[in-house]
Amino acid sequence: MKTQRVAVVIPGIMGSCLSYTDTDGRSKEIWGENFEENYERLLSNPTLLRWNNSAANATLLEKVCPSRFVPWPKFYLWRRLLKYLGNHKEFRGKGRTVKFAYDWRESLMNVARSLRSQLDVHAPKNARFVFLTHSMGGLVVRIALALKVLQPKNVDRIIHIGSPLQGAPMAFRSAYGKALLPMLSELTKLFHWKNADQFFKHLLDNVRTFPSIYQLMPPRRYPYLFYSPSHRSNPLDEPAIPDEFRKVAQVAHDLIEESDKIIVRNGVKVFTIFTRTHFKRKTDLEYRVEPLGLPGSGYIIDEVVGQTDWGDGTVPFESARGNPTCCKENPILNVTHAVLCDDRKVIELLPGVIL
Repeated sequence: MKTQRVAVVIPGIMGSCLSYTDTDGRSKEIWGENFEENYERLLSNPTLLRWNNSAANATLLEKVCPSRFVPWPKFYLWRRLLKYLGNHKEFRGKGRTVKFAYDWRESLMNVARSLRSQLDVHAPKNARFVFLTHSMGGLVVRIALALKVLQPKNVDRIIHIGSPLQGAPMAFRSAYGKALLPMLSELTKLFHWKNADQFFKHLLDNVRTFPSIYQLMPPRRYPYLFYSPSHRSNPLDEPAIPDEFRKVAQVAHDLIEESDKIIVRNGVKVFTIFTRTHFKRKTDLEYRVEPLGLPGSGYIIDEVVGQTDWGDGTVPFESARGNPTCCKENPILNVTHAVLCDDRKVIELLPGVIL
């Protein structure tokens, strides 16, 4: 039987709409494309987004609407990339493009296993997969390879788009400072909602329950917490982060490192597309912090003491470029992290990497 290539689109954190089914069989939205409704839901139910060890139903978040009353502006996240795939001779047929949505709150090891299950359901048995991953979605594929739930022989290529392959300090700030997760920072600049401080307090309380946010933080070899010029540390080495989250992060980081070896050993093609330099938006590198004292009690971020133009506003370029021994780099300029998959500069690179 002839091998078919299937494109698999994998979003990052907050890149899927989440819902659950209530006892009456009705679908109840947790996180959707209308951010004003998300905002109001979290204000009325401060624990709505807490991770409770039960994965929600998920669909790809393709656009963001800031208000239910004002239809514009809309922020499209995948329109150009999905249009490109829809016009591509290999990926335009039924079942030839898979949109893998997932509950971005849970551990990425669980998400990786869900990826395998979804591919078994939605892709042909003889498929070779072309993974197009945005942000944290890249870590899902890497962990799936290291867990051996995804076999290298079934991978045609991996295209990482702004994936934090060596973590992103912004994940730490999103848990302990202000939750500047993708799209939230863009929208809060446009709209000054009532009770915004209360919303962000609720959001931070919820974000700190996500195993995934700790797995997004840089590995222990990167000391990005600043105490003094001679004393820097990594939060995964410190008791201020709950032990369960430090452990789940370490496992994920070990698996991502192992995936580099698997990729090299099996000759898997990997391409990284990333913003090398952003002249208008700086990317975080280092924070001056104070641990709150008791084990597991967290931090106060006093100051962002290190930022760089070399990144996309969320992920430093060194992290997004990947390991040069197994990744072919495709840098661009001045594209913000949240909208990479809808930017013309990214789409113009696809013919050369998707082939």
